[in-house]
Amino acid sequence: MNVSAYEKINLKGFLVDFFGILVPGLMFIVFSLLSLGWPVLIFTERIYELIFNSSMSFDILPIINSLSTISSIELTIFILMLSYVIGTMFFRQDPKSPDEKSYTKCVKHYQVNETTSWVVREDKDGLDIQYPYRYLFEYLEERNLLHLAQLVPWKGTEPNTHGRRTKIFINMLKTRFEFYYPEKCGSIIKNEAQIRLMSSLWYGTNSLMIFGFIGIFILFLMFICYLFKFFMLPSNVVFSFIVSSFVIINSYLIKTNIQKFFHYMRVREIVIVLENVYVASKEKPEIIDRIND
Repeated sequence: MNVSAYEKINLKGFLVDFFGILVPGLMFIVFSLLSLGWPVLIFTERIYELIFNSSMSFDILPIINSLSTISSIELTIFILMLSYVIGTMFFRQDPKSPDEKSYTKCVKHYQVNETTSWVVREDKDGLDIQYPYRYLFEYLEERNLLHLAQLVPWKGTEPNTHGRRTKIFINMLKTRFEFYYPEKCGSIIKNEAQIRLMSSLWYGTNSLMIFGFIGIFILFLMFICYLFKFFMLPSNVVFSFIVSSFVIINSYLIKTNIQKFFHYMRVREIVIVLENVYVASKEKPEIIDRIND
């Protein structure tokens, strides 16, 4: 394998990490500071005034201006490091939760005959939505994708084969394909990057909604206190309330939209991997060696 193939894999791997880790982490830091950090600063300022009977400004603009005195390079490196750490926490979360929520939302749009031929079906064990899906073989077979169905070592209608259903099976196929054809992994890596990005955003927006509600609760307590004392509500409290509400609403919209298609993306990922492996097996039969044992 030539050097250029390695370089392509490294570049694509970097893009997966960048979009799946740094972007959600950076987004979370910025909007969590606006939705929760700002209300906490305002609340701290009012508590200080109440206890010490003196004012102490915690306005957000002076704080931002004070950061400008720090070297832009140092500040950028710190923010990127913090974004990477937080983004990694979201990136490593199991996509199972958004997948289950997405299926619940998607199934509302299914017709009855479609749900009985999908990768997820109701059986005597209940509803199993775990990737890579119990009825994958039947799903491919009913869509006349017999060449792909033959690669799947389990069947939903045969309980004795359910033990073969594991994420390791898909990861094994990815590893074999990448080993023999690293320069042709573009579609697989691209789809995986999209799934990881959507999963990270789902967890990130879910946390932002929680932070936003906490921030609004703090501001609501302050609003009650000002109303009780018949004081005029400060403008920073109003603006902070608007910003926190904005973060909550947009986080909810992003999370809801992700749930509309995330489950389809997971199913598509399996089909893409199987199709690539099937085509590659014509030239390299060892790629599918003993996968049905």
